[in-house]
This record gives sequence, structure tokens and C-alpha cells, in this order.
Amino acid sequence: MTSGQVKSERFIVKGKRPFKITEIQCSDERFEFKLPSDSKPVHVIPFAFHGEQGASGDFRQSLLIKTDLGESFVAECIVTGQVVR
Repeated sequence: MTSGQVKSERFIVKGKRPFKITEIQCSDERFEFKLPSDSKPVHVIPFAFHGEQGASGDFRQSLLIKTDLGESFVAECIVTGQVVR
């Protein structure tokens, strides 16, 4: 992606039974997530990455996805990319 650009993507979280995503933890403020409000076995999570103006380089960010099924039902996702000028 180009510096200063906003890139929209999505990822999928699946379970064996319906669940609700309660939180997505991410330490990078350049990410923005749209959490679904319903409970279902498959969620498609849209998100946006805001590339900083003038910044460039590779990034790798871990996401922790929490659900209403308890502490043992969490998922981790790694997002990688590259920002160019």
C-alpha cells in the first residue's frame, strides 16, 4: 500500500458453534475494526489500516480476538504488510 492510504480488508473467524466477538485487541492504532453484533458460527471481520503519511516499511501485527464463550475460546491472527512511499 502507499503511504497515507487507507487499505480495507477482512478476515474470517470460525467456530463449531455460534459465538459473539466481544473484543479485538491490537496495540497498533493504525488499525480500525468493525465488530459484528450478532452471534453466529462464522464471522467476516472488516478492518482498515491507515498508512501514515510519509512513513514506509514492513509491518507485522498480532490481533487477539475474544469471544463470549470464555477465556479459552480466543483466536490470534497475524496481519502483515508493507507501506511504500
